[in-house]
Amino acid sequence: MATVSAPAVLRRWQDAQRERRGPRWESHGGAPVPASVTEGMSMAEEVGTVAGEVLTYSDDLTEADVIALTEFLKRRLEDMAGRHPAGSDEHAAARGFAHLIAMDGLELRDYVNAWRDVEHRHEYPVPENQVRQEIHFGWAHLCQAAAGWSGHEEFDTARWNPPRYCSPQHQEFVEAASADTWTCAEAAEAAEPDEGTWRSTAHP
Repeated sequence: MATVSAPAVLRRWQDAQRERRGPRWESHGGAPVPASVTEGMSMAEEVGTVAGEVLTYSDDLTEADVIALTEFLKRRLEDMAGRHPAGSDEHAAARGFAHLIAMDGLELRDYVNAWRDVEHRHEYPVPENQVRQEIHFGWAHLCQAAAGWSGHEEFDTARWNPPRYCSPQHQEFVEAASADTWTCAEAAEAAEPDEGTWRSTAHP
């Protein structure tokens, strides 16, 4: 039997949700607005950009963040490919890397949109903890891919760094565990996400 990936399951579920709700709606600044209002906007504008605001927790990542970073990487790689003739190793590497970035970006956007759909979060076909893990490590990998361009004038130093924690609760747990100030019972009660499942299987 063929295995269906978690992103594919999420995408099918999101499509079903959109069909159930009727007319197409778009996410804009965290609130739904009719698609007609967003016509003519760029993709980053359509989902609301948050440039300049420090990203402390991966739970707060938005689709705008993912789009902005992947578009930045796309431009850098297109420039690189354009400086080398087709058929060269440099040109092939830039084009191949751009394709991987685009695919990873689309997958990460599926997870981010699922996580931010608070109203239907309890209906997920994929465990919430897995969604959070994929967001955390997927974003970290994109940031690492862009790290070499951190000195570029278009690089968003506030947003394009991988957060260490997924949430304030996760930060509190890790810091308290490191200081060895909590009892085992307290740590078990506050642990987020569950111990032993934090590292993503898709993003080791």
